[in-house]
Amino acid sequence: MARQKQTSRMSTGGGILRRKFEEKRRVEAAKAAAAKRAEGRKAAAAAKKAKATSTGEVTKKDENAPKPAQSAYNLWYRENRETIIKEKRLKNLSKAANAAWKKLKDKSKWEEMAKEDKERYQREMNEYNGNDGKSSASAGDDQEESNAQHL
Repeated sequence: MARQKQTSRMSTGGGILRRKFEEKRRVEAAKAAAAKRAEGRKAAAAAKKAKATSTGEVTKKDENAPKPAQSAYNLWYRENRETIIKEKRLKNLSKAANAAWKKLKDKSKWEEMAKEDKERYQREMNEYNGNDGKSSASAGDDQEESNAQHL
C-alpha cells in the first residue's frame, strides 16, 4: 500500500507541474498576442497619419466647384430647425428632428425642392467640367463620331 500511495502522489505531482507549465505557456502566448496587436495598432495609426497628411495636401477643395445638392431631409431641417428647438428644448436636436421627419406624411414639397437642387447641381457640374450642359453620354457620342471621321 505504501508503494501505491507514493505512485499516486507522483502522478498528482506531475499533473500539478503540467498545469503550471501549461499556465505559463498560455500567459506567454497572451503576452505575445497583445504585443502583436499593439504593433499592428501602431502601424495602422502611422499609416492613417501618413494617409491624412498626403490626402490633405492632394485633395484640397476647389473654391470654384459648385455647391453639392441638398437632400429633402436637409432642406426640411433648415426650414424647421428653429421650431423644433422651441417645441422640444432637447439636448439631442438631431434625434428629435429625425423623429419629426419620420412622422411627416407629406414630404413632396421638400422632395421636389431636392429634385430641383439635384438638377441644378448636375447642370453646374457639367458647366464646371467643361461639358457646357451636355450629358456625359452625348459627349461620348460626339467623341465617337469625331474618331470615326478621322479614320
